[in-house]
Amino acid sequence: MNKRNRLWNRIKGILRGKKGFTLTELLVATLIMLLATGVLTSTMVLAIRHFFESTQRTEAQFLCASLAEFVEDELSFARVDASGETWSKGTHNMGSDIRFYVRPGEGDYQPVDNSTADTYGRLAINGSNYMIDPSTRNYFKLVTDKTYEVSKNKGYDLEAGMSLEWDSSNKWFVVEIKVVDKKDHSKVLSEADFTVKPAVKTS
Repeated sequence: MNKRNRLWNRIKGILRGKKGFTLTELLVATLIMLLATGVLTSTMVLAIRHFFESTQRTEAQFLCASLAEFVEDELSFARVDASGETWSKGTHNMGSDIRFYVRPGEGDYQPVDNSTADTYGRLAINGSNYMIDPSTRNYFKLVTDKTYEVSKNKGYDLEAGMSLEWDSSNKWFVVEIKVVDKKDHSKVLSEADFTVKPAVKTS
């Protein structure tokens, strides 16, 4: 208590006096200011990171819901053959021989099947009505590219994976969709598992 009083009296004396601060006192004040600034900066960095992670998770849920809605709509009104490999009709005017695709990064489009749940990229669809010519496919994206981008150049962008399997005993599609952090595919931010019974099944 006595030390505190002496320190307080010293500060009051400095403030009242005209001599100013000693070099030691100036250095101590500077050090305290630097420490306080460091703590404040660290707190702000953590808060900003938390904000972007929270935004990323929310955007992932929206993306997953949008992809699931597109897939469910397409398959619900499909005309499916016995193998369930491809279908026609659907709701997006793709024609016949329709398939879903995933494009990892800037690579080639890969057909979605029961083994592509962990292949991440951007999802698309293709059918006979969406061909440039008989040998060249064109791809219709399930959602816009912007939907995968959380914040430009911040490192919180998203990618999606999908698996699609025909259950011949129940005559329905089994779908799994996962949305992950583009930098870390082990970080699953949102997922949807569902089945879709198509409108028409042909033998």
